[in-house]
Amino acid sequence: MPDLKFKTTITCPSTTLNDAIEDVEIIAESVSFMAEDKKFIVSASGDSSKAMVEIKADEGIVIKTEEKVKSKYSIEYLKKMIQASKISDQVTISFNKDYPLKLEYKEIDKLQMMFILAPRIEND
Repeated sequence: MPDLKFKTTITCPSTTLNDAIEDVEIIAESVSFMAEDKKFIVSASGDSSKAMVEIKADEGIVIKTEEKVKSKYSIEYLKKMIQASKISDQVTISFNKDYPLKLEYKEIDKLQMMFILAPRIEND
């Protein structure tokens, strides 16, 4: 695996990420991940509509971020990656501004599966 440094790491039930991706996928081909203190936002915007899922830190969701971070990724590839939720109840999501995304599914003493996804750079 490449040695990547992430400013944001979120650990949550894999179904939480799956549901968020499923909710925003009908709007656009890419999804934005944004993290700030105690809040993780998954959003997408198309030509005529927007969708946003806000996930707050609680007992089962841990959000660690050094600053407000936002990055955009392809939904097509994310949907393939989140299939790994079948092997693990938890996912660790790591990202940074315009930086690769790392999804990590782990079952202690059994298996570990990681994915790296390049960001989509926004043309503002």
